[in-house]
Amino acid sequence: MESLSKAKLKLLRSLLLRKGREEYQKFSAEGFKVVRESLNSGLSPELIAIPEGDETHIIQSIPDTHRGLCRIVPRTDFNRICATKNPEGILAVFPIWEPVVLPSPPIRRPWVLLDGINDPGNLGTIFRIADWFGIAGIILLPGCAEIFNPKTVRASMGSIFRVPFARAGYDEILNLGEYICRGGLKGAKLEDFDLNPYPLILFGSESHGISPALKNTGKEFSISGHGKAESLNVAIAVGITCWELNRQSKK
Repeated sequence: MESLSKAKLKLLRSLLLRKGREEYQKFSAEGFKVVRESLNSGLSPELIAIPEGDETHIIQSIPDTHRGLCRIVPRTDFNRICATKNPEGILAVFPIWEPVVLPSPPIRRPWVLLDGINDPGNLGTIFRIADWFGIAGIILLPGCAEIFNPKTVRASMGSIFRVPFARAGYDEILNLGEYICRGGLKGAKLEDFDLNPYPLILFGSESHGISPALKNTGKEFSISGHGKAESLNVAIAVGITCWELNRQSKK
């Protein structure tokens, strides 16, 4: 089993930073669940790093088709290429892929549209929610967190490997206004709002809401509550809305 050179370790360390990911067009994914989901999704990593001392039982858990990609790393070096303080014993490196083309009318399947969601944990969780509910994909507007940030990758629990994403500017989205509904504090209650005519479901950040450029775009709905919390976490709001969309589609 091969080990990694100092130059390769330096490259892997650089992938913890956005600058490094952009320079090399690669990202790392750590943890057994995330790596397993990537392999189950049909993606092949460029290499799989395993800490020295754990290699025997970890390699046995990797499909035969990918065992040749495994490289053994001293424990100290392995900890330095991981984003977590107490990493699980596996890390894989993948090439960054391009976004898909923005959907064009007529839009049949629902997409989640995100405006200024800058927390990578929230973004990763939204990918996981979209994966669970069979959403067609996620459209990222300006101000959203980086998909290949280690926190986003980890929070998605492997769903970024399955859920397509597109990028768009405000002008492009304004042209799709008839297809958009948006979550907010006003508008009809979600349970009384027909989501089906609006396959683009827009959510803004918790702190700033939807951008002024889109504040009057599409139909607004609200998630009713009975407590005193000021607002819902955006990932929770996406989850509730996707659940309601599934409920309505089964009528």
